Amino acid sequence: MPSFINSLSISDQWFYGSCIMIIITLGGILFTHRLLLFRDRKKNFFEASKKLIEAFSPAIACIDAAVLYDSTHDSPDVNSFLCDSFETHDAAVNQFEAYITRKRKRKAFKKAWEEYCELEPYHGGITLFAGHYAPNGKHLEFIKEKIEIILKFGKLK
Repeated sequence: MPSFINSLSISDQWFYGSCIMIIITLGGILFTHRLLLFRDRKKNFFEASKKLIEAFSPAIACIDAAVLYDSTHDSPDVNSFLCDSFETHDAAVNQFEAYITRKRKRKAFKKAWEEYCELEPYHGGITLFAGHYAPNGKHLEFIKEKIEIILKFGKLK
């Protein structure tokens, strides 16, 4: 044993030993707390990501069907489908955005959402989707591309 410990009285040794044990215990509690917070954040991110993907999957399927049945009567009306599911998409995007922790990523996510759709205040709040501005009749592929950019943020790594 080091010589300075022998020079301490028994009560001093108990006091310093107790202080060291308290510090170690508090360090362990802090470490465990941080670990649990990280795990819960990750779990919530995965749940929000899953809801985001589930919200946009029918839209991608509708676009794929419309591309497949291009000019036939079986082709679904993509614009009305997207308008009908806009509230679901908006709710999923807003919920997911809360779990993006980095400002730069959150800003990029918001930009991707705004590029996908915009509210047109001069036409009674109608939602215009990205395909509205697409060149040469490639509006469905353009909309699908914008949706896939949004979904990249929710990809599980």
